[in-house]
Amino acid sequence: WGKSGGEVAFMEPFALGLQWPVPRGVQTGLRQSAMTHSAKNCQRRHWLMMPAGRFAESVMEGSLGTSTGSQTNPRKPRQHNVRSWLGATGAALLAATASKRWSRRCVSRLNAAAVRKGGRSDDGDSPRGPPILDKNRPPPQTGRKPKTGAWSDDEMPDNEANRQGQFVSPWTGQVYDRWAPDGLKQKGTDRQGGLGRSRAFETPNQRDLKTAPVEKEPEEWEKYYPGLAPPHLKPPKNENKKQLERHAYRAGNFADIFKQLVVGTIVDLKVKKSEKPLWYVETCTGEGEYHVNRLKKPNEERRPMLWPTSEDLYEVLSTQDTTYMPLELRHWMETVQMLNSQDDFEVKGESLGDNRIIDWLPSTSLVALRMLRKQDRVSLYEDNHVPFAALFNFVRNFSSQFDVPLELSFADGFKKLDKVFVQKKEESKKHGKPSNIRGLVVIDPDYRRGGEAYRCKKSIVQLRKHWMAATVMVFYPIRGDYLQKTKQWISQVRAADASLDLLKVELFVETPNWDEWSEDPRWRGCGVLISQPPYTCGERIQACMSLLAEELGTQKGGNFIHAKVEEVKKVKSPQS
Repeated sequence: WGKSGGEVAFMEPFALGLQWPVPRGVQTGLRQSAMTHSAKNCQRRHWLMMPAGRFAESVMEGSLGTSTGSQTNPRKPRQHNVRSWLGATGAALLAATASKRWSRRCVSRLNAAAVRKGGRSDDGDSPRGPPILDKNRPPPQTGRKPKTGAWSDDEMPDNEANRQGQFVSPWTGQVYDRWAPDGLKQKGTDRQGGLGRSRAFETPNQRDLKTAPVEKEPEEWEKYYPGLAPPHLKPPKNENKKQLERHAYRAGNFADIFKQLVVGTIVDLKVKKSEKPLWYVETCTGEGEYHVNRLKKPNEERRPMLWPTSEDLYEVLSTQDTTYMPLELRHWMETVQMLNSQDDFEVKGESLGDNRIIDWLPSTSLVALRMLRKQDRVSLYEDNHVPFAALFNFVRNFSSQFDVPLELSFADGFKKLDKVFVQKKEESKKHGKPSNIRGLVVIDPDYRRGGEAYRCKKSIVQLRKHWMAATVMVFYPIRGDYLQKTKQWISQVRAADASLDLLKVELFVETPNWDEWSEDPRWRGCGVLISQPPYTCGERIQACMSLLAEELGTQKGGNFIHAKVEEVKKVKSPQS
């Protein structure tokens, strides 16, 4: 270097311990290129300041595994007051650049021989190289413990398999392991500054599943034959599980009367219209028949059913001449009489001595089954265990009185309706595929389950597209607190498909002798939304409901029942 700060091109060469001249701007393979400085800083060449024992890969082999000096083991930068020796790659590059007399091959061999000896052969003061470790085995036990990592001093694992996933990085939020063998792939990331992503035991649940015993000793009650275990050995029942309420608790109310009369009207119109077969489908069937006791226990105090009930209607019509009554009422009376005239069955219960006009109440499916023919088809679905068992027994006892072939399925009626009649992914085991056949779908769900209103709307819209020859009936209750929701639901169905032909029938009942201190509601109602109704359906239902209100009004001395039948028209948009 000159006094004026000029650049000098070459220095005195020396080999293997003697410094090599480097031109300006030559890339050395290290992190920095050669730089020229003033005479004041001529003793510091940053491209030569690699620590002794480190090579061009800038990877330090320590006692705890491979590390690049990340956040797990930060190191302070070293202050170098003397020149350190270059690695094999840097020395070879310098040799090839400065002089052709010294080949890169010769320099690489000499430096490699020095490394195998653990240091530099020509300088005894140079530090020795790092120990050679087997990366596929745990690091040797030393006195030095990691400050942060998989375990602390007091938590040394007994098993190597239990030490993965013990360190959560505060920087990345990931679960790591201090040491990771090279042969293991840990979620696609091998090493993160000495930390390997942990593949096992990331959560306590995964640890429990991994360490759980393979075989579990059965409980005492499981060793008995099903149903024969002593009561004191059985586990307690889960009281938090939501139990589905049976319709038998409220059977025979005025909503059941309304549903049975409307279904009877539609079935009669469908059957008399053509000799072609009709497929009757009911998604929420129930139990087939119900007892007037309504599952009441001997000493149970329960509020009586609100007027009118099936017993009230039968009591009024039993004294009248049903010859000139509408077909729906006459058929309903015949069904109740048939159900209560069976003497072949043994009836047990606490209330056998009560003086009642009738003991058994019909269901909607029973009213429809007595009107269908041999060429028709019936599919009944029920997803509650107890009502399905009662329905199975009912069909077994009364199947000889039905001409129509019958199919029972313990399944969700909405799902079966979608798979068999909409998507057509499945077919009925009894009746096959629904091709070129008329249909009648009756839907009366329990809206307390939640989401049933949406499923009803979806069924109406999809069946219109995939089964156009089917009439769909959806029944719904009407109360003062959710009357607005009922209207909104009907509007949504109307707006979902403009091609739907919708008929709405609603029946309202006022509570006789109601006052403001009464616990009963002032009025209540029920309704049905009919998609694709048959011809003259509205007139038939209106005539039947008018006669029903007139006959029941004579019992209480007033007109307390009102029926409304109207077509649901499409709401016109403001632009039109």
